[in-house]
Amino acid sequence: MVCIRLGAGGVLGRHPAPVDQLFVVVEGEGWTSGEKDERVPVEPGTALHWHAGEEHESGSERGPTAIVVESGRLVPHLRHD
Repeated sequence: MVCIRLGAGGVLGRHPAPVDQLFVVVEGEGWTSGEKDERVPVEPGTALHWHAGEEHESGSERGPTAIVVESGRLVPHLRHD
């Protein structure tokens, strides 16, 4: 588990997930892109799951903070409201 803080204008370049990853935004705003390379806005409370080997990238104009959990055994549960 790591805490990532991107500065304004920062980009965590495109890379494959080494194992399953859960990316949870806890502060600020930004964007992510997955396999299709389409930017999706993220804000506090946004959680994304990347499978092992899945290419992804994150960035921001304002600088988000996110918690990233990596594990070979992540099992995401979807919440249906």
